[in-house]
Amino acid sequence: MEHIILDTNIFLKENFLEGKRLNELFRLSEEEKLKLVLTKITIEEIKNNYKKLTKQALDNLATFRKPFESRVLRNNSIGKTLYCKIDKTQILNEFNENFERLLLKSKVLIIDYSELNIKNIFDKYFNNAFPFNSAEKKNEFPDAFALALIEKWCIENKQECTIFSTDKDFLNFKSIHLNITKDYETYLDEKLHFYLTEKHQIEILDKLFIDNSDKIDKMVKEWYVEKLYDESLYHHFIYVEIHDIEVTEVNVISKTYKIVSIEEESIEIEVNVELKYSVDVVIDDEEFSYYDDEDKTTYFFETKSETIERTTNAKLSLLAFIENKDNFEDTFELLEINKDKPFEIDDEKYEYR
Repeated sequence: MEHIILDTNIFLKENFLEGKRLNELFRLSEEEKLKLVLTKITIEEIKNNYKKLTKQALDNLATFRKPFESRVLRNNSIGKTLYCKIDKTQILNEFNENFERLLLKSKVLIIDYSELNIKNIFDKYFNNAFPFNSAEKKNEFPDAFALALIEKWCIENKQECTIFSTDKDFLNFKSIHLNITKDYETYLDEKLHFYLTEKHQIEILDKLFIDNSDKIDKMVKEWYVEKLYDESLYHHFIYVEIHDIEVTEVNVISKTYKIVSIEEESIEIEVNVELKYSVDVVIDDEEFSYYDDEDKTTYFFETKSETIERTTNAKLSLLAFIENKDNFEDTFELLEINKDKPFEIDDEKYEYR
């Protein structure tokens, strides 16, 4: 059985226990299709990160509540929930209990604290050697000890493990016992692809993706067209008045998908889309302007049209309903587009045409 180790930053990327991919890995471990492994150090790091981010989130909420104008939201049921009293201790206890319950349910193998030869770790620390060659080198101690624990466990149990991490300290660590990579999304996709192939569902999913290609493109185009007509998107790099906006092009260049999770009768996929869009913006023309020293105002007499073109990537979460190869729905359900990713237009590539 494959032994899979998750680093703390994977939990951060997946927003802790909300992450669908993370929960799918736990489910596969529960079904003994893989064995999840966590060090006690990593578990405590996860809890500590959740604690720090919870404090920050509650501070942000308090800042939002403070202005007089924000109170208007208390006039509706949704807004009232923003002003409910929140017990930080209760939040942390609930998370820790849910996390511990998940670890137990998923049969996670926990590498506990054990005796280590700390000489090698402190030699690296005092010599500014990896992973202690950064300015905040004291912060690397948890990673150093976690890696040492994992490697020690692998040697003692004659076991090779795959570590998923986006941390450069992990990715740069060399060991014949460890395969360290950041690409847990592809790993999960391939794992779930294999199980769907066994059930003869993958060919249905592939067919649905092809048959619904135009509909997926339409979803993307409609989302971007609506966003691109928002004048506030352009204010951080266009400093004159905007008179008109016309979205002239939104074209999908390519798209692929990865499997995120499998339920009893549904399959969630994430579609990665590369697209190009073009927007014509009518703005004041600075070449035809006059600055009045007396009233300290610039007057514009002409306008001009500027074209803004970008190539970007979008992510769509779609749900397919496939009970078996003979019973399935012929369309996808759209769950979300670009979740938790604020839409912005960068100004670095902005060039007048």
